[in-house]
Amino acid sequence: MKLIFDQAVLEKVLAVVSRGIATKPPMPILNGILIDATDTAVYCSATDTELAIRMKVPDVQIGASGKLLISGKQFTDVVSSLSPGQIKLTADTNKAIVQSKQAEFELPSLSAADFPEMQGPSGVTYIVDADNLKTAIKQTIFATTSELLKPYLSSVLFEIKPGMLRLVATDARRITVKEIPVQSKISRSILVPVKSLKEIAEIIDGEVTFMIDDEQIFVMNQEITINSKLIIDQFPNYQQLIPQKFMGEIILERDAFIKSLERTSLVSESVKLEIRNDSIILSSAATDSGQFREELPIAQSGDLSTVGFKVKYLLDFLKAIDTEKIEFKYNGDNKPAVLKLKDQNDYQYIVMPSRL
Repeated sequence: MKLIFDQAVLEKVLAVVSRGIATKPPMPILNGILIDATDTAVYCSATDTELAIRMKVPDVQIGASGKLLISGKQFTDVVSSLSPGQIKLTADTNKAIVQSKQAEFELPSLSAADFPEMQGPSGVTYIVDADNLKTAIKQTIFATTSELLKPYLSSVLFEIKPGMLRLVATDARRITVKEIPVQSKISRSILVPVKSLKEIAEIIDGEVTFMIDDEQIFVMNQEITINSKLIIDQFPNYQQLIPQKFMGEIILERDAFIKSLERTSLVSESVKLEIRNDSIILSSAATDSGQFREELPIAQSGDLSTVGFKVKYLLDFLKAIDTEKIEFKYNGDNKPAVLKLKDQNDYQYIVMPSRL
């Protein structure tokens, strides 16, 4: 293998691909980045066997083709340490030599033949805007958990219908539901791991094409392909858990609510909300940390109520949005409440109260 890269270009590619390297690899090859050079193109790949990332490297001069598996962290650090300009990479079965104008590294290589093969995209095709998808991921994944015995709790449901993609997540105490537009003709429901979605959200930009088969989702964006295994589990019937009628509703300012909840958390992890005709009183108390009380103005309709929540559960939702006003619909202290953006119906947050 003989290749000449632009240092800045290769550094950007490695920053993306290295996201696929296993955190605690069960075998040394999963520490590596595979460089695969054909006569016409060069690709860099990494995988932890659950998630795989492959990216085409632009602006490469190919002197000789071949495959090289090299420590991903070390190679990324080496490239980042070099000055801008051309980098020459030559490799054989045992080592790789990385040369710039001023410096030269000789690095050990791994067995490229043992590296897991990355499956090519297959299945039904869908198209979505990257910004919409990133927002949907941000607004759902916080309501998940790493519960190993119930895999659906560490995944997000992709519920696809013609023209609409709905993301749904739960940790058994709350549910997030977010809808975004998608170019689709075929309905499908899958479970995508949270870990994969976090990486996807960091990488994608512009228009995103994804394909789904029985075992994987393939996300294609510019010169990047991301493969993720799907979670095989039964997601609960979340629709029946979303209340349709409420005893009352309030509208309040998001920023003021966030600041008051953050002050509440200095005393206790739980907050009591006393809903009055034109105000809401937030209060908390703990034996070893004192008491807190604050009153905020609201617009209220329906019956009055007093209800408690985990402060974190409310802040997670409020910090995932950027609207000025929110709607808070409630049904007392033993039934779920629903929070949403005022006058918008594409995002709902269903949360169970806590005992006062």
